[in-house]
Amino acid sequence: MIYINLLPYRAARKKENIRKEISIFFLTIMLVCVALFLVNHLLNKKISHLNEKIKQSERQFAIYNKKATQVDVLKEELNKLNNKLKVIGSLKNGRKFSINTLKEISDLTVENRMWLKSLKFNKKSISFAGIAIDDKTVADFMRNLEESSMFKDVELKSVSRTEVNSTDLRQFSMRAKIIEQKKK
Repeated sequence: MIYINLLPYRAARKKENIRKEISIFFLTIMLVCVALFLVNHLLNKKISHLNEKIKQSERQFAIYNKKATQVDVLKEELNKLNNKLKVIGSLKNGRKFSINTLKEISDLTVENRMWLKSLKFNKKSISFAGIAIDDKTVADFMRNLEESSMFKDVELKSVSRTEVNSTDLRQFSMRAKIIEQKKK
């Protein structure tokens, strides 16, 4: 027996297919929306995390910048202290130089026959002015200076006759170069 379906079967199937496609379309849109929402949420979380890292880095930068400023101040103070130490060292060397020079001159003077009135010296030369009993005493003092290991190129500037307390004396001035001493 042949059955004839009088119901619009194809039309019902078409409607069913359209309903399925529409529901698949809306489900797809919903899935895409949910996926976009999740991606958006993850990206926002990542952005907030990165912003927090940036803030933390800025705080650390501020701390390190402050420390760098302190280091610069300390370096400046260290340079000042080093300069002061250099000055102190040069003063110590100058003091030793002065003491050694004066001791050497004291040893070279002809005792009880001459007197020094003035000394002017720097690191390279020294000038003497003084009074001696006679010309031989001035010559002995010059010879002592020349034989010394501290002086060289002794030059007599002037010798003149002077009278002190009715005694005939010789007033003299001379100059000598100082030999550079090796540091110990």
